[in-house]
Amino acid sequence: MPEATITIAEIQPPAQGKKMFTAFDTQGGRWQIWPDKSHLYAAGRTYTIEYQSSNFKGTTYNTITKQLGAQGVSGGGQLTPMAAQHPGPAQIRPPAPAQADDRGEDIFVCGAINNILANPSVNPLLLNEEELKGTVLMLRRVWAATKRGQRGRDDMNDEIPL
Repeated sequence: MPEATITIAEIQPPAQGKKMFTAFDTQGGRWQIWPDKSHLYAAGRTYTIEYQSSNFKGTTYNTITKQLGAQGVSGGGQLTPMAAQHPGPAQIRPPAPAQADDRGEDIFVCGAINNILANPSVNPLLLNEEELKGTVLMLRRVWAATKRGQRGRDDMNDEIPL
């Protein structure tokens, strides 16, 4: 397969009714990216790729089939936009007594959001702020209905004779 080195200027999500993301390089080239691979590319980065060309109604379409490497990215060449923007590990502080009650809820919500965003069928770049807010609020309601509702219930305090 042919190879190319491209610097991505912009990535657009699929048009309505279409499947492929479209990346525009700094030289005016247009590249198609499969949805399950779109998270591997970010605007402003340079990549060495393999691609496949096809013609349809007189137009040539170049589809990226494999990323061979990325320039300016440590760790083997593959980049996810979220990893590129991560400032580093968070500082762990013990919760203040007033916050200790909410710590379990925060851990639950963070874990659930991480699992949702790590799902291969979810593209975090396509989620808008309102969708994320709605998901967090829904998870907080689930926590309240399942965990907080269990506090104070004595039906789990069975005495088992020895």
